[in-house]
Amino acid sequence: MRRTALLVALCGACASAGGGAGRDAGLEPSETTRVRAVYRHYRNQNIFVVENLAGRALGELRGKPLAAGETAVAYVPDDVMQEMLKEFRRIGYYRHAGPRPPDPIKVGATSEITLIDEERRFTSFLRMRGDDARTAESYNDLVNTFLAVWNHFHPFAQVSSGRDARFGVRDGDAGGP
Repeated sequence: MRRTALLVALCGACASAGGGAGRDAGLEPSETTRVRAVYRHYRNQNIFVVENLAGRALGELRGKPLAAGETAVAYVPDDVMQEMLKEFRRIGYYRHAGPRPPDPIKVGATSEITLIDEERRFTSFLRMRGDDARTAESYNDLVNTFLAVWNHFHPFAQVSSGRDARFGVRDGDAGGP
């Protein structure tokens, strides 16, 4: 009986400290905390990235050309990232998320939504072949939420570097169309 009570207390402490799947501690961005959200769809090889500004200047972030193969980042205000993470929590991201495997495709994933915090901890919700209907519906709702934010703040002002490439933030590009 004492052993069971001790295990329950330790598990509760670990959960509140942010260990393991279901961990969302530290993912409430402030003006100085960066959180990156990445959506990858493996079949189409699409990668979308959203990151909060965390006190950085948008012009400086977008003022550099992208290296070959680098993905453009949609930088969003901190309050928008907070709202997106609240919506993720409401939809059930943390019930299904866990540490990101080294090769998600090898474990049967078809796509993923990954959150990366400042300590470079990766928490992923993998869309697996054969997911049940409720899991698939949660995943689709998360993708729709993510893409709504990405589409509103998409990085249309930054282009890849190249011979004749122009880059930078156009006038009026303070964070969305």
